[in-house]
Amino acid sequence: MTNNNNNDENNENNNENINKNIGSHPVKVKQTNIIINEVTTDIVISYFTDKIFVVISQNKKLGTMVEAKTERAISGKETSFNINVILGKREDMRVNLTARRLIEKLSVLNGSNDSPANSVSLLLAIALLKQTTLGDLKPIIATVEELLES
Repeated sequence: MTNNNNNDENNENNNENINKNIGSHPVKVKQTNIIINEVTTDIVISYFTDKIFVVISQNKKLGTMVEAKTERAISGKETSFNINVILGKREDMRVNLTARRLIEKLSVLNGSNDSPANSVSLLLAIALLKQTTLGDLKPIIATVEELLES
């Protein structure tokens, strides 16, 4: 019987520690949602030390995962963008367009430091409904850009 009480006490202590750690999580998060053509689009941005994770979802799923990076030449004057679909729909032009636009924006926001070592890395999870057009992406991308700037 005493063992059960000790286990219960240990479980309670562990739960208290877990809850304390959640409250002091070091990742900065911004989130919002917008409605485009009667469809809610959830947007979440998480800032990690080595990359920015952006989620754009119209169906409460992560969808296609894309990694996008800026790479600066040693001179610091030339910037190239590398976009790679990690999981999901490689042929969806909307995904590639969104990743390209966001990595360009991050590059501009990070442009005050022209060091080649200070490249920007983005992980994008994007789940769009089939009826979402390229035109529908404009307000979505604009909303993400506003969050990135704030």
